Amino acid sequence: MGITLSLSELKDASTIHEMQIKAFKPLLEKYQDYETSPANETIDKIITRINQSITDYYIINELIEHIYDDAKSWELVTIKQEVGNCYLYEKLGYKRVEKTKVINDKMTIVFYEKVVL
Repeated sequence: MGITLSLSELKDASTIHEMQIKAFKPLLEKYQDYETSPANETIDKIITRINQSITDYYIINELIEHIYDDAKSWELVTIKQEVGNCYLYEKLGYKRVEKTKVINDKMTIVFYEKVVL
């Protein structure tokens, strides 16, 4: 069975919304970041992202880097307390930048960048 990567379309919004809630609900419960958690986003926000003409909405980072091979850099954010996520991104070549954002007393967001040579 092969993996196919396709650009999200408006008809995918409901499925993406459901996946996003399932994926991020444990982190929402753990960190109680109700204002910033993807688990709390509305389907309208997903639809807005899909409809943006300057944004392509995919999920799998590494494959995207090959599709957009002319990109000069990639940026992402993750939860500092989720050490496994930080380790994964660092293993993929992302470097943590100095910028951080405290969400609440349980959670801090850290920023990463990967410069492509």
